[in-house]
Amino acid sequence: MVTGEGTALSSIWRDFLAAVVAAVHRRDEEALREERRRAVQRLAEEKIHEERRRRAGDPPGPNPPPD
Repeated sequence: MVTGEGTALSSIWRDFLAAVVAAVHRRDEEALREERRRAVQRLAEEKIHEERRRRAGDPPGPNPPPD
C-alpha cells in the first residue's frame, strides 16, 4: 500500500466516524428538545388549571386528568 492511499483511507474513516458521532449527538439533542417541550406544555396546562380553580374559588388540589 502506498502511503498516500493509507492517509486517504484514514481520512475517510475519520470523516465517517465524525459523521456517526454528529448524527448520534443531534438525535440526543432532538430528544432533549422534545422532552423540554413536553415539560413546558405540562407546566402551562397545570398553571391554566390552577388559575381556573382560583378564579372559580375552588381550593387548590391535584390536577384533573387531561382531556
